[in-house]
Amino acid sequence: MKLIKTTFFLFALILVIELYLKILKPSPYEPDLELGWTTKKNFKHVYDQSDFYNNSYKADYITDNSGARFSAKTNNSNAQIKFLVIGDSFTMDPYVGNAEMWFSIMASKTKKSYDVRAFGGGGYGSLQQYLLLKRKKYELRYYKPDIFIMQFCSNDFSNNSLDIELSNFSLSQYMRRPYLINGEIYYHKNFFTPFFNNIPFFNNSRIFAKLVFIYEFTVRKYFPSNYDKIDNKIFIEAKRTTFKILKDIRNLYPNTPAFVFSCSNKNSKLNTNWQEMAKKANFTVLNESSNFIDQGRKKNKKIFYKDGGHLNKLGNYNLGELIFEEIKKNYKFN
Repeated sequence: MKLIKTTFFLFALILVIELYLKILKPSPYEPDLELGWTTKKNFKHVYDQSDFYNNSYKADYITDNSGARFSAKTNNSNAQIKFLVIGDSFTMDPYVGNAEMWFSIMASKTKKSYDVRAFGGGGYGSLQQYLLLKRKKYELRYYKPDIFIMQFCSNDFSNNSLDIELSNFSLSQYMRRPYLINGEIYYHKNFFTPFFNNIPFFNNSRIFAKLVFIYEFTVRKYFPSNYDKIDNKIFIEAKRTTFKILKDIRNLYPNTPAFVFSCSNKNSKLNTNWQEMAKKANFTVLNESSNFIDQGRKKNKKIFYKDGGHLNKLGNYNLGELIFEEIKKNYKFN
C-alpha cells in the first residue's frame, strides 16, 4: 500500500510540474516526424526574460497559421517589399519578442510597407531548414518574396553530420534530426528513439526534455568532445554535405536576391570557408553582420541574452540595423 501511495504521489507531482511548465512556460515547438521538431502554428505567449546583465523584459512571441514568426506588418497582401527568412535559435527562439527581433528591425528600416516571415527552429541544421522551406514553398504558393535571407551558424556543419553529433552527445537532436547520407534522408534509430519521436507523453514533455538536457550537460562536462579524434574524412563529408544543402536551399528561390550571414565568423576545424561555400551557392555574404557577435564579445558590448551567446534586445536591434545597411549596398529598396 505504501508503495502504491508513493508511486501515485510521484506520478501526480510529475503531472503537476508538467502542466505548470506547459501553461506558464510553454515551448514554441512541437514534434514533427519529418523535421524532428517545428514551431507551433498560431502560437502566442509572453515570456519573462532577462539578459546577461540582469535586465528583465517581456518577450512577446507569436507565430501565424504557417508557423512563421512575423513583424507587426506581416500579412499585408499589398506590402511593397516581402522578406523571407530562415534560421535557427538566433532567429526562432523566444529570447526577445517578434517586434524586437533582428528581422523586424531590418525590415522596418526600408521606409516601405513590408511583410517579413521567419521560419526555422532552435537547433536546426541546414537540412531541416531546406525541408521546411520546401514544405512552406508548397503551402504558401501565393507568397513571392522579394528578398531571401538565410541565417547560418558555425555549428551547422556539425548539425549536418550524424558522426560528429554522436561524438558531441547531442542526444536531444540526433534522436530526432534528419541527416543527408549518400544522397538519402536518414534518421538515427535505437532503443530510445521512440521516446523522442513516437511516444506521446515523452516526445512533448518539458520534464523529459530537461532531464535529457541535464544528461547532455553532465556528459559533456566530464567527457568533452575532442575533434582531433574524429577522422578528417568525416569533416570533409560534413562540409560537402553542407555545401550541397546550401545549393538546394538557394535553388528553391533561384530568381530572388538571396543574402546570408552567420552567427560566428571565428575559424575552427569546420568553420573555415563557409563564406566561399555560400558564394558558390549563389548567396551574397553579409560579412560585417557575420562578424557582429564575435566583435560584440571581443569589445564587451552589452548585446547578449542571459546565456551569454544569443542576443538580447539591444543586440537584435544593432544586428538588424547592420543587416539592412549591408543589404542596401546590394539591393535597391527605392
